[in-house]
Amino acid sequence: AHLAPAPGSSARAQHDRWLIFMAVNMYEGELRKAYSDRYTSDPAGAAGVQASAESYVRRHYEILEDAIGKGPFLFGETLTMADIYLWMLAGWMEPDWLAARCPKVKSLAEAVRARPAIASIHAAHFG
Repeated sequence: AHLAPAPGSSARAQHDRWLIFMAVNMYEGELRKAYSDRYTSDPAGAAGVQASAESYVRRHYEILEDAIGKGPFLFGETLTMADIYLWMLAGWMEPDWLAARCPKVKSLAEAVRARPAIASIHAAHFG
C-alpha cells in the first residue's frame, strides 16, 4: 500500500522512529489518562496520575509539532502509516488545545481525516 518508505532507507528509519515515539509515549500516556486508577494502588492517587499523564502527553505532542515540516503530512506530500496513527491519537486530544499549541498536528490530522478511506472511519469513531 506504500504507507511507509522503502525498508532499509533512512526515510524508513525516520518513519519508524516517529511511529514508535507515538506508540510508546503518546499512546501510553493516553492509557494513563483513561485508566489512571490502574496505575496506582491508592484510589485517591488516580487524579494525580491522570494530571501527570495529561502533561506528559501534551509535552510529546509539542515535540512532534516541532518535527513536522511544511506538510501536509509528517514526511511532506506522502501519506504514511505514521500520519494515520497520529490522526487517531489526535482524535483523543482537546481540539482547542491542539489548535492553539500544535496547529501543524491539527492540520495533519485534518488532512488525513479528509481522505475518503479515512472519513468513514473517522465518522464512526470520532463523530
